[in-house]
Amino acid sequence: MASNKHALVYLLEILRHDTDENHPLTQDELQERLVGEYGMKISKKLLSQLVNDLCQKEQFNIVRQDSIVRDGVRKRFSNFYMKRLFAHGDLDRIISGLLGSSNIDEKERETLISKVISLGGPCYNPIGNNMDGSTSFQSMNDVLLKHVDCIETAIAKDKQISFKYYKPDVDKDLHPDVTFSGKDQTYIFHPFDLIMHRGKYYVIGCYDEGDEMVALRVNRLGDVRMRIYYRKLLREIKGYEHEVRFDVQKYMRNHIHPLSGDSSTVRFMANRSIVGEILEWFNGNVDFIMIEDDVVECQAVVNREAFKQWALQHVETVEVLAPGSMVFYVREAIRDGLKKYTKES
Repeated sequence: MASNKHALVYLLEILRHDTDENHPLTQDELQERLVGEYGMKISKKLLSQLVNDLCQKEQFNIVRQDSIVRDGVRKRFSNFYMKRLFAHGDLDRIISGLLGSSNIDEKERETLISKVISLGGPCYNPIGNNMDGSTSFQSMNDVLLKHVDCIETAIAKDKQISFKYYKPDVDKDLHPDVTFSGKDQTYIFHPFDLIMHRGKYYVIGCYDEGDEMVALRVNRLGDVRMRIYYRKLLREIKGYEHEVRFDVQKYMRNHIHPLSGDSSTVRFMANRSIVGEILEWFNGNVDFIMIEDDVVECQAVVNREAFKQWALQHVETVEVLAPGSMVFYVREAIRDGLKKYTKES
């Protein structure tokens, strides 16, 4: 009898972990899983009794499907799955909220997100896996959520999207890019992943007329729509010629801020007092190759444009050492800025 109770628990665990509405299991498949995962072999008669008992208990949310065979004659209920209480989009919202909370530490956040992911079923690919914990969180309106859903669907189906792109102006409102004729510009984009960085959604992909991977803020996009056409192959994009799968974690490591452009290995000297800020800004992806009482020498692989901006912001405490092109850029930018403050009145 104890063995039967164990079988009931094991069946419930298999249905919880491996099934949803689009991925049911037959009785034969359930029997195989019991043997393969738990080393338990039971008769088909007992299996049928157990799964039907689960279906009759509403609190377990187990659903059975009937298969219709020739001439409309119904076959015995043979397919089973666990009905999910939350749609994938609902779970994404919960994860977004966890990532946006400043009251949850990193370890607790990871634990809570893992629990949320377990509610999604076998094919749930949470955007939370690709998100950074944020220090601030944008308020999300219905339009933004609709755009996020559209982009997620397009990524899952390997499809293109179209949108209008908006930029802020001095009136503090967003204005769409326009064509030479003055009409709103519509862009075609090939999305590969959706991330959250510092509380904002970004879609990573390639413009239809381009060959470089870029990241766009979703709250700057308008009239987002999925197209019927398939997106480009990854190997058609610059820097990904030999890749078979887009590695978003690698992209984020090399793009401390989601900007387009190439990444580069940089070395710089910094005051020891800003080590904490360096670790936070580089998300920990930095090596300290020389450490002294007052200064540290650092090395990291980062997006070039993002690093240029960061180095100029910290010109009083950071000295760029390599590559030479980065040293030249920062030096010339400092000289140009100094001229503005040394003009004769």
